[in-house]
Amino acid sequence: MPPIAIPSNLVESLGCKSPHDALLALADESESTALKLAEELAASLSTTKKHSAGSGSHNNSSSAGSGRRSKRDDPATSFTGGQFIPLPRSLRDAPRPTRKISQKGSNSSSITDHETITNSSSSASHALTHATLASESILSSLSKIASGGSAASSEMRQLESHRQRLDEEAINIDHALRIREGCQRGGDSLMGRRYGDAARAVADVNSILKECSMNALQLAGEEALEAHSKTKEVTKRAIGERYETAVANGDVVQLSELTPLLQMLDMAELGVRLYLQYSQSVLTKEMNLDAEEVPVDMAHVERAEGMSRAAMRRRAEEEQLLRRNMSVPMKLARIYNAAVTHLRHHLPMVAYALGEADGDAALVQLVHVEAEKRAVDILRDYMSEKQLNLTVRRADGVGKKIEDRYIGGGFSARDDEINIANVLGFAGDALGGGGGSGGGTIDIVTKRMAAQKDDCGFQIEVGNLADVDAALEEWALVMQHTESYERFIRHAVNEVVKARKLRREQKIEEKNRLKELEEAKSREHGSDMTGSGRKSSE
Repeated sequence: MPPIAIPSNLVESLGCKSPHDALLALADESESTALKLAEELAASLSTTKKHSAGSGSHNNSSSAGSGRRSKRDDPATSFTGGQFIPLPRSLRDAPRPTRKISQKGSNSSSITDHETITNSSSSASHALTHATLASESILSSLSKIASGGSAASSEMRQLESHRQRLDEEAINIDHALRIREGCQRGGDSLMGRRYGDAARAVADVNSILKECSMNALQLAGEEALEAHSKTKEVTKRAIGERYETAVANGDVVQLSELTPLLQMLDMAELGVRLYLQYSQSVLTKEMNLDAEEVPVDMAHVERAEGMSRAAMRRRAEEEQLLRRNMSVPMKLARIYNAAVTHLRHHLPMVAYALGEADGDAALVQLVHVEAEKRAVDILRDYMSEKQLNLTVRRADGVGKKIEDRYIGGGFSARDDEINIANVLGFAGDALGGGGGSGGGTIDIVTKRMAAQKDDCGFQIEVGNLADVDAALEEWALVMQHTESYERFIRHAVNEVVKARKLRREQKIEEKNRLKELEEAKSREHGSDMTGSGRKSSE
């Protein structure tokens, strides 16, 4: 590979065939030249120090002042630390490039800042000249780059400001077009009695109005805004009337269609009130335990394949009789099942459509109050009917007697054997004697009755063991149904609490986002005002 010609300055290196290699060669040459000059400078300084140490008395003569002035003016010497040190020979003998200062006009005193270094024929090949020319070229290039960069930066800022204004205008135009399109769509849907589409159009326009600027409203026009207000008012009135009718008639289909539309029209609070009214009427009907003195209604009886009308009537009568003679566990099961079924069917939709107005929490509270009120009445009547308080106190007394007999030492094993013998009919053998003439006349029933009297009063105070066992099983069912319902209602409450917390966090995030958007708009407006002020001052 042929050696690369070393250019004399940076300008020539840019005109070479390979500017990259030329700049590297120029950098290597400048580095070697700098090292060489540094070595010569170090050697000259060491020689100068020795020379100045031998001729120090020369500075005390009367003509020292003029000598110092002449050395200070001599470029071949340098003043360091109070002593004049002569420059190295390489620097002293190097030719100086001449500067040509361009003048403006005929006035020689007005000199511009542009100076040009020219080379004489004698100094063109010196290393120091090359280094000086390279430094001057680098300084000139950096100055040009700085001035060009400043101008480019100013132009970029202007372009960025212009782009921001165009983006803002485009957003305003988009908002205005969407507002006008939503108003037109809402009006057409309302004319066609498509209330769902009209409510969605009103909700879209409302969402745009929350974040658009005044310029967008001006572009949309007063007519579009008035049409939107009228469409919103008519849609709210029409949907509200139909919702009240659906609640009064118990129309679940209409409620399912209209409930999601209430939140779009800011009617969530009205929807919660009406939906609670509907839920209360449904729960009252489903939880009613009173026997209906009406003819048998076969309309609600599920008809199986091949079932005659007489069979359907018998099934309806059986259901009515079963309802009239329901036990306490069956009554509680009916109430709890009605509450659970209603919440499972209606809570998801209410949480989605009316959650912003806490409709889910209100629905859970209503259902629990209705179920709890009826369950408490049933349990209170059951305890009063069975006299559980008195029975419990009597059972406690019997239990204390049993403890005193078997634990306190008042009852011996002999007494226990006699009691068992009386129950089995072997009282004579247990007593150890053959018995008298009247002993054989006692029948087994009398002996067993005598033995049962020795139960510490359990049968008299509490009742028969079989009846007590049945009552305990019934009460166990009551507790089981109540605990199952309580677990379900606690789970529903926890889910509602989680949903409310999530909605609250989403509201806070949306509020912060809108706040940041407003702050960004205000900052952009302030920067635009500052930029226009600078332009006017320029």
